[in-house]
Amino acid sequence: MKNLFICILFITSILNAQVSPQQRDLMNFEPGELIVKLKDNLDAGITYAKNGKATSSFNIGNLLGISDKVKSSTMMFHQKSIEASIVNKQKMKAVYAAKAAQNPNNGYTPKEPLTMKNIFVLKTSDQQENILQLIQQIKDDPNVEYAEPNYIYSIDNFEVGDIITAEEASKMSTTNSSSTIEVNDPLYSSQSNITSTNIDDVWDQYTTGDGSQVIAILDTGGDYTHPDLEENTWINTEELNGVAGYDDDGNGYVDDIRGWDFINIDNAPLDDNMHGTHVAGIAGAVGNNGIGIAGAAWDVKLMHIKVFQSTGQGNSVTISDGIEYAYTNGATVINMSFASASESLTMRLTLENAYASAILVAAAGNYGTNIGPCRTCLPFFPAAYSFVLGVQDYAGYSNWDPHPYYTTYSFLYNYELIAPGTGIMSAIPNGGYATLTGTSMATPLVAGALALYKEHKPDDSKELMFGNLINTAAVPYVDILATFEVEPEPRLAIITHSKKDDINEQNDNGYFEPGETIEILPLIKNYWGPTDDVRVGIAFAEFEDQSKATIIQNEIQIGSISAYATLQDLNETLKITLADDIANKVQIKFVLTAWSGPNQDYISQSIPITIEVTNAIIFTDYITEDMTLTNDREWIFQNSMIISNGAILNIDPGTIVRMSSQAKIIVCPTCSIFSNGTAEEPVKITGVSGPGVGESYVYWGGIIIEHNQDTEGQLGGSSSQITAYYGNEEESLSSLDEIPNSIAFQRAKFFFTEFEYARAPGLSNYTYEGSFLAQNCIFSYNTNGSSGGFISSSGTAFLDKCLVTRSSFGGLTSMSQFSTSYVSYGVIYRNTNWIYNTHSFGFSLAGPGYAPIQFNQNVLDENYNPPYYNGNIGTIMTNNFTNPGNPGTYPSLFLQMYGETSSTTGIYPFPSQFWFGTTSEEVLRTMFFDYTNPRIDNLAVGIIDYSTANYVPFEENHAVVWKVEVNGYDAQDEYALMDPLGVGTHEFKVYFNRGMDTSVNPQVSFGVVQPYNQ
Repeated sequence: MKNLFICILFITSILNAQVSPQQRDLMNFEPGELIVKLKDNLDAGITYAKNGKATSSFNIGNLLGISDKVKSSTMMFHQKSIEASIVNKQKMKAVYAAKAAQNPNNGYTPKEPLTMKNIFVLKTSDQQENILQLIQQIKDDPNVEYAEPNYIYSIDNFEVGDIITAEEASKMSTTNSSSTIEVNDPLYSSQSNITSTNIDDVWDQYTTGDGSQVIAILDTGGDYTHPDLEENTWINTEELNGVAGYDDDGNGYVDDIRGWDFINIDNAPLDDNMHGTHVAGIAGAVGNNGIGIAGAAWDVKLMHIKVFQSTGQGNSVTISDGIEYAYTNGATVINMSFASASESLTMRLTLENAYASAILVAAAGNYGTNIGPCRTCLPFFPAAYSFVLGVQDYAGYSNWDPHPYYTTYSFLYNYELIAPGTGIMSAIPNGGYATLTGTSMATPLVAGALALYKEHKPDDSKELMFGNLINTAAVPYVDILATFEVEPEPRLAIITHSKKDDINEQNDNGYFEPGETIEILPLIKNYWGPTDDVRVGIAFAEFEDQSKATIIQNEIQIGSISAYATLQDLNETLKITLADDIANKVQIKFVLTAWSGPNQDYISQSIPITIEVTNAIIFTDYITEDMTLTNDREWIFQNSMIISNGAILNIDPGTIVRMSSQAKIIVCPTCSIFSNGTAEEPVKITGVSGPGVGESYVYWGGIIIEHNQDTEGQLGGSSSQITAYYGNEEESLSSLDEIPNSIAFQRAKFFFTEFEYARAPGLSNYTYEGSFLAQNCIFSYNTNGSSGGFISSSGTAFLDKCLVTRSSFGGLTSMSQFSTSYVSYGVIYRNTNWIYNTHSFGFSLAGPGYAPIQFNQNVLDENYNPPYYNGNIGTIMTNNFTNPGNPGTYPSLFLQMYGETSSTTGIYPFPSQFWFGTTSEEVLRTMFFDYTNPRIDNLAVGIIDYSTANYVPFEENHAVVWKVEVNGYDAQDEYALMDPLGVGTHEFKVYFNRGMDTSVNPQVSFGVVQPYNQ
């Protein structure tokens, strides 16, 4: 299934161009469809059809202001489940109460439990509609609870091994046995998954099943005529004995005798793939019938629900409908042998309601990915949910969770169990059998075992069942016999904690300041048996300086906790008081521990926590008089930094300014701001971090330099001169070097300033607006709305010798038309590098047909040659430029470079000031198109001479590794030509764009990587 390859990992940044499962899954959804849930309190005119299906004539498109884009809308779900979800909402409030105080950044945490009411599926008039952009447009509407694409899920990532036909199977001997119980199914000797998990011992000592449990198989359907499945197929007796063509049981599905086909919309959920039949056989093939195999449960009811196409694809709407069908029609176990990195909130909501009556089991997925959290980790859904038993295999292909006993995700993502999924023998359509490999095969083994458990211990809660399964697991697999026999005991863990500073009438600003008393609220998870006396304690970490703080409440009793549950007391808290003289950013380390009872029974592992002290100036007012921000302390602006009343703000070198979430820097029309960083002591303007927001930064709102005259900060000119205007003042410029000191930028100048984590709020806003100069500045981790831009055209901005990196914009910038005869507002870039950025609407520096910012070569210094981009020696390296639905993005970039129209023909040299990070002309041709490409010849600009392109970066740029050769091949552009690496000697050559210090040996590491199976 997976081919191993050797990957050389250099400390220098060599990016892996391979598409991750998350990128792939998040962009894989039904075209022209989206799901919208309106708030529960909105009257959407819901009625119920005769079959119970929710309907509405409500004009949701009109409500959301997108009626011109909506072709049709339908409601999801049935009356029975919608009304049940409203009742279940009250039960779920207790679950969410403990999670409400946690950081939601790593998982979606709703403000309160949701119901299945008011969920619409919208289809757009245009199949090519940008669904993600449309969702961005409506998601902040006060009537909308959430909006999401109709994600596509897949089960096709599994490996097929040996196949045995029905004829071959019928000739096999029926004599077989195991050491524990006699089994006469001829292929039972191939079912090591049964013996390695001790299910055969459960058969021998407890039960093989009594037919009382119903396992719903949400898959590609099932061959319910298969001789090993037919007897165990679930039968809807009301429909079987009812009137043909009539919905006898009133569940909304006519003649659904054996389940339902949600793909073909009929009552024959037959398997046209093999996956669903194979999964069903593992869970519940008839045992000891002298045919084929024995399922984990010999006597069980298999409810076949087809939600995947023959191609192995299904979507979140169809799967959610299948889940609803399963639990409302009596399924006690729901098996989901599929996984995706994209999370459907609709599916999760349906599963939350299914959990009230059914045990949920899902496959972890087959991409060899750690659940995390970490930078390269990913949770896969639905297996990652804490209320779904996630099943992985003990094999390299499987997604995996190194810590099934705890998680640091705020929404408690986990895979709990390990079961065999490699080379598993089971049934396939038309009476045959085959071995398949995947976590899809590990999951139904657990589902079948759970059916036996539920039959044997019907009074055990699902949570206690979870605890018994997890805490009796052996190496490497779950031990089903031990699950039946174990006596549970508490197993406590501290999952996470929250901190607050609102006690004793403190300011409750989220910053932990000298002298304050801090309350700590641990969140406890019990992974096994119940206990009625949970206690939590805090102590200084070993070697910590205890003069920094005083622990004034070192132990609290927070109550009882049931099996496999969470507990957080929001009233009883641990308390510490910080010393009065602690410096800014000093961190104090503590440890938290949980246990049961006064004797500290079942004590948990201690977890470290850190409190970071903020000894900074926390600013909340307007700046109304001249002021200087000094570098002796950090400056935190809890609200926007508003400079008003003609004030001048200076920022000293080395100063750190932290802006709160969405806070802006706003400079009034008569005010000024000067950031005076130096190369040795740059100024940093960034988001807040640390206490109150976790370790990560929050995004602040960007900068607005306000103006009150149309001519303010304007550059104009003709073929003979360039003029700068500022109000009534004007000056003539004869060189680009004069621009930084121009009167056009007299109110806003930023030197050696790092702008981090700036994000313009809204869809179409710009992160930086107005007239300003940025020289030797770095813009990193900046972003904005899907249709917004980096810098607005509302003024003349000049970025000189700057770096824009790791940022994401709807478009790069906007500017007015500029030719050699006149320029109005615009944005000028000189010697500015663009590295590791993403621009969803292309690298667009001007509107179509507009020339780029350029000065007439006859007017300006002849050293600026060619004149395009003002002589910019710039680097564009590994930026991701995408523009869905507009294949002309790259040609339009060339039009802008050359100032030509689409009708211009001729041969044009590749612009000499750019390098695009490739050594291959073939790769470069995939980025740009000329008249030789018939697909977009109406947008192309003449013929591009690729032989003139730069395939090596400029020495003047920052140091960068631009090529790695492995055994003579370019590891990026000639990867397909490389032989596999293995035993022996290999030659690696690393190329830099400038001379490096050869006295220092480069650091190289080697690793084995499993590529994602595409």
